[in-house]
Amino acid sequence: MTVRKYISIFCLVTALFAVNISEAYVISDDAEHIYGNYIEDEYANGVRSWDNPLLSRIQKELVEMNPTTLNFKDGAHSRYLYPIKESSVNEVDAVTLPSGRIFLSTQMIDYVMTIPSIEKIDYHNLAAYNEESFWQYSMLAAVIAHETSHWYNRDFQRKIDELYGEAGLKKLLGSDWNNPSSDNILALMTDIAYNQTAKNAQFSVAGEYLADKQALTFLNNSTKFSPGSLVSFLYRLDKHEKRYDLKGVDIAVENEYNPHPDTLERIRRLEKLISEHSNGRVTFNNQKFYLDGQPFMGTGVIKGNDRVSTIDRTYFVAGQIADIIHNGELGSGKFAFTEVYTTDNIHNADIKDIYLTCADGDTRYFKVIDRLKIKPNEARYLMGDDTRPSGYEYSYDAQLAKYIATYK
Repeated sequence: MTVRKYISIFCLVTALFAVNISEAYVISDDAEHIYGNYIEDEYANGVRSWDNPLLSRIQKELVEMNPTTLNFKDGAHSRYLYPIKESSVNEVDAVTLPSGRIFLSTQMIDYVMTIPSIEKIDYHNLAAYNEESFWQYSMLAAVIAHETSHWYNRDFQRKIDELYGEAGLKKLLGSDWNNPSSDNILALMTDIAYNQTAKNAQFSVAGEYLADKQALTFLNNSTKFSPGSLVSFLYRLDKHEKRYDLKGVDIAVENEYNPHPDTLERIRRLEKLISEHSNGRVTFNNQKFYLDGQPFMGTGVIKGNDRVSTIDRTYFVAGQIADIIHNGELGSGKFAFTEVYTTDNIHNADIKDIYLTCADGDTRYFKVIDRLKIKPNEARYLMGDDTRPSGYEYSYDAQLAKYIATYK
């Protein structure tokens, strides 16, 4: 019997209460690392893993954008994130092991990097595996932010406190649980795996909601990652989870032990949180985005293109707009275009591939709202640097930029 069999069950189980990251736990931070080292070794016995530069850049950016809550090993913190890894797990899978070890399977990466058709994921239609795949890059960040939240929320330590406590650990492992042997760790993980109780399931469900909520904070603090990408990922997951073999997804379970929250309920809660972040100005209904009670761009959806689906783009922009509102920037006129391949402002540049951004030099607030593909000269027309010819009709993306930049 090995720990590997129980990792997926364990990683889904978390506590029901709000997190207090300053309190002491039965299992210390040092012991959590010992447990994590052993469990990672067991995980590696059956799963190959390796560095992925794209995942590493996303993780590094999340840490840099959240310096007060996220960190790597720096000598100043007893807990820290380990470098993220890609794994060979033959499933669409993301997992967080104790003390900050995160693995995303190759299938998960491919799943996120697709540009979906209306009815199915098309693995023949993949975005480029780099930052220029703007919306897919954000969706990968949303998955990583969710997994990072399980570490930040101390799921392992809180679970042990709630299900065992000091007395329970003494009974199971003896008095030296903070300096565990491999046999003790195996005994604990085995016990966790077989603890198929309603209480255990409730911890897991609540923990997933809690990780979703914390992930939004990490994403809101970033420049290019949108909280809306987590919602559109879950819509993607809901549409396809019955079709694909996803670890931990057990749609048919009817008994009281089902440690998996309903995907649509997770979506509903996230949409509500994004709306609250915007002071109620951003709302959603039937996968449509409303701003101040009116369908955004008149339809409630933002058209997709050969680089992104409609739903992924709609939710990305909605999440960014919500944060711009939260920071008091919508209607400020502090919008600009930035050329995709440089950091230069492009008032006079005749280019077609641009980012629409919101920047406030006084507060140092900066948010990338969307990536646009516009017609020649449109950047100059939009910035007022050139006169638009009589009767000229803007492209859809130029209309979108104008709509956002001039919204009152």
